[in-house]
Amino acid sequence: MTKTTIPVFFSFNRNYCLPATVAIHSMLKYASKDYHYDLSILHTDLREKDQQELFKAIHHYTITPPHIELY
Repeated sequence: MTKTTIPVFFSFNRNYCLPATVAIHSMLKYASKDYHYDLSILHTDLREKDQQELFKAIHHYTITPPHIELY
């Protein structure tokens, strides 16, 4: 059976990286295993360090790696 994909979008700048990471982690921790979550992050100024911290917080969840796009 194919899982239904739920697209999830976040948009934030470097100043909100920690709260956004907590929100994303919490969402994935309590997400239903019946769905596939496609995570996209739109940002203006995330540093490489910010992105690495985000990946570290969510790497153990079985989702497609997030799309992180500069806009």
